[in-house]
This record gives sequence, structure tokens and C-alpha cells, in this order.
Amino acid sequence: MSFHYIGFVAAREHIIKKHSFLNKASWVKHIADLPKREKIVYLRRFPDRLAKIRVFLEHIKWFNNPSSCNDFVNKLSPAILIIDPKLDPYIDYPRKIHESKVTRRHEKILALLADNVAYYTYWATIIRRKPQLLEQILK
Repeated sequence: MSFHYIGFVAAREHIIKKHSFLNKASWVKHIADLPKREKIVYLRRFPDRLAKIRVFLEHIKWFNNPSSCNDFVNKLSPAILIIDPKLDPYIDYPRKIHESKVTRRHEKILALLADNVAYYTYWATIIRRKPQLLEQILK
């Protein structure tokens, strides 16, 4: 396994397709693409920025093992599940799509948010050693 945490973000498609969500989520970027200095600023601002779009999202969670993620996904039973290709062997769900295959903007934003939640969880717990920071982002 080459991951510490699995980020999970769920939303209703008809809500995140709206211009209001797309406009408010324009700040979302892939954390790995940012230079180190920008990454730190992005991570520190992440909870406040995420708070502005929380109303559009149903769930924001993180998991530290695939089995608990599988249990939650199967209980939730979403129409589609967008996953990182590294997670494919670990996540057992019939309607899963690799994030690299996603073309619609609202789905890309959701995939990036999940990646950012996973990275923020890693940063807060392993790097900063302040797990209380996670209370600000979970829903």
C-alpha cells in the first residue's frame, strides 16, 4: 500500500453541477502540483476554504484502511464512485471510475477534494502532529 489515508467526499450530482458550487470551488487544486511554499499556504487555508463549500457536500471523511472505506461506500451506495487508481485493488464497488477517466469539471473537483482531504489528514496528523485540526474539515 502506497497511501496513509483515503480521502472521501460525497455530494449530490445535481447540486455540484450548479454554477454556484463550481464558482465557489474554483480554488481547488491538486496539492501535489503546488510548489512547497504554496502547498503550505494552501494547507493552512484549506479548512476555511472548504467551509465555504461544505453546504454543497454530503460527506467529508478520511479512512486509514480500505476495509472501513469499503464498508462506508457499500452502506452509502453512491451512483458512482470516483477513485484514485492506486486504490482500485482495495476498493470493491461495482460502479467505480478512475479519477484519470473523469472529464466533467464537477467530478474532477470532487476527486481533487478527496485527494486534498487525504493529504490534509496526513499533514495534520503526521507532519504537524495536531489531529485536532481535522475537526474543522470533517462532515
